[in-house]
Amino acid sequence: MGLATTGKPIPVASAIFLLGLLADVFGAILSLLTARWFEMLTEEEVNALREHWDVESGIEKREPDNHSAFLRKVDRWVCISLRAGPYLILLGLVCLIVGLVMYASTTQHLAVLILVCVMCSGCMAFVVPFLLRHDRKNILAHFRLQRRSDAFYL
Repeated sequence: MGLATTGKPIPVASAIFLLGLLADVFGAILSLLTARWFEMLTEEEVNALREHWDVESGIEKREPDNHSAFLRKVDRWVCISLRAGPYLILLGLVCLIVGLVMYASTTQHLAVLILVCVMCSGCMAFVVPFLLRHDRKNILAHFRLQRRSDAFYL
């Protein structure tokens, strides 16, 4: 192909692919740390979280704690970090796919590029529904969930 002869798209494709890999790794680390953070909540902190949910639903008004400006900034930073994992993973996934398609378009035959694009599109078709609003109870009704021990008695 014409782009592969210049040599510039391959390093760009590699850079985007590696950025995606790094974003996925750090997104996974952040998600693990977030899960651990929520596991370590004490009873008092869980009650404070429930109170916060009640305030958001309009039941009760809670007064903010009097922290120093530094602690408020640290608290905000932790809050952003707790929410960043899934977004970082999504960014990494997009970069991985773009880098892979760019690499395939510059180094492989057209048939390989078409197969890569079809496979990426097909796989993304299974990811998109998770981004849409859905009713979990209704979805669970469609499953025929069984415990392993129940399968032996059928």
